[in-house]
Amino acid sequence: MEKVHYRKFTRDEFDAGVWGQMRRVALDQNGQVMGIHHPDDTNKWEDGSDVDWTVYENNVWNCMVQIPKFYYRVMRGDHIGYDTYRCEISSTPESGYKLHPAFEREDGVIENYQYMSAFEGWIDAAGRLRSLPNKDVIHSKTIIQYREAALKNGDCFSQQDFYLTSAVQMLYLVEYGGFDAQRLLAVGANGNSKYLPTGKSIVSGNKSGGNDIFMSYRGIENFYGNYLKYMDGINMNSRIAYVAKKNFESNKFSDQYIKVCELPVTGYIKKFHNLEGHFDFAFLASDVKGNENSYVTDYLFTNASGHYVVTHGSTVQVSLNGCFGFNSIRTIHDATKEYAARLQYI
Repeated sequence: MEKVHYRKFTRDEFDAGVWGQMRRVALDQNGQVMGIHHPDDTNKWEDGSDVDWTVYENNVWNCMVQIPKFYYRVMRGDHIGYDTYRCEISSTPESGYKLHPAFEREDGVIENYQYMSAFEGWIDAAGRLRSLPNKDVIHSKTIIQYREAALKNGDCFSQQDFYLTSAVQMLYLVEYGGFDAQRLLAVGANGNSKYLPTGKSIVSGNKSGGNDIFMSYRGIENFYGNYLKYMDGINMNSRIAYVAKKNFESNKFSDQYIKVCELPVTGYIKKFHNLEGHFDFAFLASDVKGNENSYVTDYLFTNASGHYVVTHGSTVQVSLNGCFGFNSIRTIHDATKEYAARLQYI
């Protein structure tokens, strides 16, 4: 791998790039931004006036994090004797960079933004999966029930999916420069914490941070931790991953679902597959001979046979939580109290 001159970027430099453009907004059922929240306090609008959350809820607005499209370049190879992963991100299409595919769900149709929920999912009286503060997170439903609840918001709504999750993981990794988000960003809710309602990060606005009760990355509260969140757009046939950009279905392994790679047995992630072409953005484990204090530090759960769905993050214990945690031991019929969902607009 070619040599580069590394330097540490300042927070101001990141804020001037893609990262600083991530912000909490009010999104209506048609995907229109109805208001922009204050960057330092989500209880306020951008102009400093107070948000009326009752009106917000009745208008069927969802508090979402607006993520601008970005371009990336990844390299993998030997560097001073180490297997090295190098990733660069740009807000403009520089030479050698390509658009992250989360922003091109349909070939040739490029979206300027994708939206991930600011908060874990709550289901309202109309059966819609919502993203609002000060709500009890809905749990004990199947991945199919969450998918149906997300769609009740409108045609382009879904639950959290593999493509946008991978985009957020990449943004985090370049900004913080390491896989261990619990050490570099925040531990997040874990086995020592009770399951908590939404909104613990509301006065943090778009800022990253947290503690052992919650975490937030650029406005995305509990991207990992608290509840496990089902992840659409990826189905597991035994330990083989099949991925789709849109038209999500469970136990589908053909047509829009493309075979990507085989994952190893359960363990701490040491390495990710060195994928080329379209799937070079994906963080899918290839080696689980790591541990909780080195390499990726996050855990992979897989089953040897059968059809499984995928969840992201864990709250069982600190060592099993994290930004790159991956769990595929549940089926489409499972609905337990540890499993929740979050909303997304694509």
